[in-house]
Order: sequence, then structure tokens, then C-alpha cells
Amino acid sequence: MEYKTLSTVKNEIRLIKIRSTPNHDSPVAFRLEHASLNDKPDYVALSYCWGDPLKRQDMQILQGLEDQNTPITYSATANLANALREFRLRGELRVWADAVCIDQKNDDEPGQQVLRMDVVYRCAKKTVSYLGGSSSCNSNSSIPDLGELNEWPNHTEIEAAKSAMNQAKDIDRRRQPPLPW
Repeated sequence: MEYKTLSTVKNEIRLIKIRSTPNHDSPVAFRLEHASLNDKPDYVALSYCWGDPLKRQDMQILQGLEDQNTPITYSATANLANALREFRLRGELRVWADAVCIDQKNDDEPGQQVLRMDVVYRCAKKTVSYLGGSSSCNSNSSIPDLGELNEWPNHTEIEAAKSAMNQAKDIDRRRQPPLPW
């Protein structure tokens, strides 16, 4: 897949526009579209653990005109594919997820976009932290650690993690077992 260059003048990001379907098990199909943050686009920002790079699922990127839907296979981590499948079922069809919305093969873009991630999360209508299934990045064992973020020393990476957690407006625990507190 070839990414189109983002316009810095227009303050653009890429968004995943998920094709809706009532079937949970069907592969995720989506288009990538450019949106200007100046226009205050309606989207959900996804925060998630990329997960095991060897556990992958195929998704379809739709290209061409809306009525043509020429698909290209895109291999994503299972966590990302499952998160997008959940968004599709909930009707959240415009999503920002770093692994897809940032051209990871471009030498310059990841560094440029990481510097803007705070703006991307802040401009979203909501941020969802997807914890995945019980085997996803030890999601259950990580939950108690979330409360300890404010006790960490003030290092740059830690400040970024605290900022991301403070910006999270919605944590999806629907698929997690009940917690003891």
C-alpha cells in the first residue's frame, strides 16, 4: 500500500473509515482518508498495545471510488484488528490508530507524527484504551499498575504516559472479567 503525503499546511492526519457490517466475524474493511484537525473532524483515537507481532489478522484497505471498493490486503496485529472489529460493531466508524494512520515505512513521518500525538488525542471526540482479550499484553495484570502512574518519577517518557492516560476519556473494560474493587 502506498500512503499519500499528509499536508502540514492543512494540519492533516489520516483516519480509518471502517466499513460497517452486522457480522462480527467478517474481516475488517476500511478506507484511509485525510482529515484536517483545523476542521475538527469527528473521530475516536485508539490507544492500545500492539501485541504479539506474530499474531496477525488480515484486514482489507478499500481503494478507488466508494462504489468500486478495490481491496488490498493489510496484515495487522490481532489486537488492532480486534479493536477495529469492536469499533465497527459499536458504530464508531472513524478511528485514528497509529499503526495504520502513520506511514510506518516512511523514514520521517513516524517521528513527525509522534510529536503531534498529544494533539491527535486531544482533538478526538473520545479516546478509547483497548485492553484486548485476557491474553493481550497481560491486560488483566496491567490494570492495577494504571493507578500507580502518578507515583512514577518525572521522566519525559513517563510524563508522556501519564499525559496519555489522563487524556483517556473512555476505557473499554467490557470484555474484561469483573475487578475486585
